[in-house]
Amino acid sequence: MADKGDSAKQVTEEFPVKAEESDQVAAADKTNGAPHAAESAATIGKEEEQEEEEQEEEEQDNEQQDGDNKEEEEVTNEQQEEKDGDKTNHPQDQQQEQQPQEQDAAEAEEEASAAELPQPKQKQTMQQQQQQQQEQQQQQQQQQPSANAVDQVADQQEGGAEMGVDKKKRKKRRKNRRKKKKQQQEQQQQQNGVNGNGENGIALRFTKPAGASDLDDLGGFGREHETTDERRARLKRMQRAVRELLVCLGEDPSRPGLLDTPRRVAKALDFMTRGYTQIPGRVIRNAIFPEDHDDMVIVKDIEFFSMCEHHMVPFFGKVHIGYLPRKKVLGLSKFARVVEVFSRRLQVQERLTKQIAEVLMEVLNPTGCAVIVEAQHMCMLMRGVQKTQTTTTTSTMLGTFRVDARTRDEFLRLLYRG
Repeated sequence: MADKGDSAKQVTEEFPVKAEESDQVAAADKTNGAPHAAESAATIGKEEEQEEEEQEEEEQDNEQQDGDNKEEEEVTNEQQEEKDGDKTNHPQDQQQEQQPQEQDAAEAEEEASAAELPQPKQKQTMQQQQQQQQEQQQQQQQQQPSANAVDQVADQQEGGAEMGVDKKKRKKRRKNRRKKKKQQQEQQQQQNGVNGNGENGIALRFTKPAGASDLDDLGGFGREHETTDERRARLKRMQRAVRELLVCLGEDPSRPGLLDTPRRVAKALDFMTRGYTQIPGRVIRNAIFPEDHDDMVIVKDIEFFSMCEHHMVPFFGKVHIGYLPRKKVLGLSKFARVVEVFSRRLQVQERLTKQIAEVLMEVLNPTGCAVIVEAQHMCMLMRGVQKTQTTTTTSTMLGTFRVDARTRDEFLRLLYRG
């Protein structure tokens, strides 16, 4: 009985929550006897064991949950470390991605800095350019001292020679003055019917000299006032053009047969177009004679050679001239010279016929003038339709020859009789 009492006390101490139940069990043991007490003690022991097992299971579950949470945290930490490692383990890839952006930014900064502040290399190039410009100016001064002297005077007048004035401003002023002077010269040349510039600024068409009379200028065109230096420069340009033409044709200008061809062609063209250097009014002014004669005068079969302006190939033939004098006659050889002046140019036959008739009417002031031209054109004979027996005839009738049919018939009858 003592053992049973001790066991009941231990149970009450370990499980105070169930003290009342143990008391009740002890009282029941006393009342019911020993068999019932043994059964109750056994049931109590089983319950205690179950409770202990439940507590242990709960503790194990809690420990497992804590372990799972720790494992999850470790996994997340490892993943984060791997990500960080990927970022740190591939700096080259990131640098390659960032390089284009950094280069663009650097280029933009360089451009901005170059625009604001020139780099030392740019400064050196600027200095070299300035030195080259100064050397060129010195050479120009040696070659053209008069032009530089004019510029210096203009600089002094405009204050360009004063201290503190920038060299670039003076150069700009000089450039503007020369440009303005050149424009004025071109305008003056255009007003006088002059076009084009040759080598070294030499004009290819020239102005009428001071003191020249209207008769000197009559029928003039182009090179009539050309100087020797101007002609030499023009021929050099022609030679370069012929050489380039040979290259374009597929030839070799340096081979022996063509080595001197540019010079020969330039001289030949200069001769075949020498009418540009002659003035008909000046050719015939010393051969006009007063004469009391008013009957028809005919000069026929005047041979000529000219250049077709469309293809620059020859056309040639004969010119027939008739006029009715009015107290003045012209030396017979001058008719041929007038034909030569107008035919030795780039021409068309229709204009050639009219020019001869008009200049004779202007110089002689006759009652009437008639001109007939018969020619064969190489641009039609040797190319194109290639008709070798074709002849072209043109005529210009002025004054009485235009209005009076009998005068015109007389001229044609005398011209073609027999």
